Amino acid sequence: MAKTTYKRRTPEEIKAQVDAYGEQIVRAAREYTATPEDLHSLLDFMAQFPTYSVRNQVLIKSQSPGAQGVASFRRFQDLGASVQKGEHALKIFAPQTSKTIRGEDGKWIPYSKATVEQKAKAKSGALQHRERVVGYRMVNVFDVTQTDLSPDEYPKLYPNRPINFVADEQRSQILYDAWLTIQSPGAFLFLCMTAT
Repeated sequence: MAKTTYKRRTPEEIKAQVDAYGEQIVRAAREYTATPEDLHSLLDFMAQFPTYSVRNQVLIKSQSPGAQGVASFRRFQDLGASVQKGEHALKIFAPQTSKTIRGEDGKWIPYSKATVEQKAKAKSGALQHRERVVGYRMVNVFDVTQTDLSPDEYPKLYPNRPINFVADEQRSQILYDAWLTIQSPGAFLFLCMTAT
């Protein structure tokens, strides 16, 4: 079997992909907040992904409306599951971080350029160090339904899954009216684009 080779993408191709997913978020956010029922459905979906940003929750829903729990290919392997052959990944944003160490002279040094001694001092706490988000990149995740696990095995992967948000039609309308009262028309779109 021939080994697959991958062509490294140019910065322009990466930017185009990020822009396309940004536009997808805006379209989806408008769609998901158009009616009380749509908003209720979105909130119910979002309750399944409490550790993800609003932006990523909307991206996941727009790519896989029935998603139940996502993780990277490697994370599923670590959990003893395999992604089924032929499944296509969902794309979400992941933070890119930069580690720095404050040298003896007070200047911040990129971790990759620090000496072994400086790294050891940072690890022991003798030198100040920090990690901060410097940008975002697109990463692949898969839904649990794309793995070889059976539905009765899902709870072992997500033991702290929140209880489903349950509301009747009247409560959905009240929630939607409250949403409109508190928020300006574009607030949800703004939240989707700026949330980390």
